[in-house]
Amino acid sequence: MRGVVLPRSTRAVLIAAVCCALSQAFAADAPPLSDAEKAEIYGAVVTQLITRDDTFDGHLHPHRIFIERQLGNDCPYPEPVDWREYERKRDAGKVLPPLSLPEPPRQCSRKAVGKIAPAIEAALRVALADSHVAIVFVDGTKDLRFVKRTGEIVGGGVSIKLNEIAGAAGGKVATNGSIYIARLAAGESRYEFAREGEHWILKRTLAGMVT
Repeated sequence: MRGVVLPRSTRAVLIAAVCCALSQAFAADAPPLSDAEKAEIYGAVVTQLITRDDTFDGHLHPHRIFIERQLGNDCPYPEPVDWREYERKRDAGKVLPPLSLPEPPRQCSRKAVGKIAPAIEAALRVALADSHVAIVFVDGTKDLRFVKRTGEIVGGGVSIKLNEIAGAAGGKVATNGSIYIARLAAGESRYEFAREGEHWILKRTLAGMVT
């Protein structure tokens, strides 16, 4: 009996679905983290967002960052986009389909959960001291004023939103972080960390959204 040969697009969808299911199956709860460990992880995420992942190829250099105290829950896109790998292939001359983002699972809520604890906020200020930017913590975007025409923050600066830290496969932890610059300038990435000795080291970045 001849086997059924599925179209390439259908096979790609099935492979992505299986990979997503496996990654969810092997994901674990986040290990207990101290405030210092959380600050170390969040500090690395903020540093990435205002440098390499600022959606301006690292050339934005914001003079002020507003960090929202309100955390988002961990709700990653089921198949995050490896944005840099995509760009590498594109720059090498390969013909690639346009990037599109899958919808998050229906059961996954984007509702906010907890807040950055005062001890973590204080540790974050210390961790980000070498960034030489003004750091302002706000409860949420309701505390910011925006230029009506462009959507930029009045007085300049960018807004950073962090998610709660969740477990990932292989004993790692992961979290999403997003940066907002203006109405048509924002991005979100997912960051995976592994513990090495006494520290959590950033191992992988997956871009989830860039506008």
